[in-house]
Amino acid sequence: MAFLQPEAEKRRITLDFTPQPGGAPARLDPARVKQVVLNLVGNALDAVEDEEAQGREVHVRVDAEGPCWRLTVSDLGPGVPDEKKDALFRLFESTKPAGTGLGLPIADRIVRAHGGSLALHSRKGEPTRAVATFPKLS
Repeated sequence: MAFLQPEAEKRRITLDFTPQPGGAPARLDPARVKQVVLNLVGNALDAVEDEEAQGREVHVRVDAEGPCWRLTVSDLGPGVPDEKKDALFRLFESTKPAGTGLGLPIADRIVRAHGGSLALHSRKGEPTRAVATFPKLS
């Protein structure tokens, strides 16, 4: 998150992070999970960039969810059109004019390789949420 904060400030976007109190121990490849965070938060920053002042916010939090840790990235952008939702996790499919269509598929593969799951929740009028789960250290 510290890596992304200057980019958010440059774009005049509020980026806040709420970690799990006491940490979130898990067996993770730090470089690969960092890529997941970069992809998810980068998408959220892009989504809110053209929004009015009250919508220029991205929230990131880590919570406990049963046997997993849940990483949630939420934004107040325009959301994902219904007709594009099915394609989001396919390679080279993007909702952005200059998008490569690699961010979400790569993030999904990394999360699944760690034994977790990745989902995107987007409904008109509600924050868009990318939710990745990772197994807790047992």
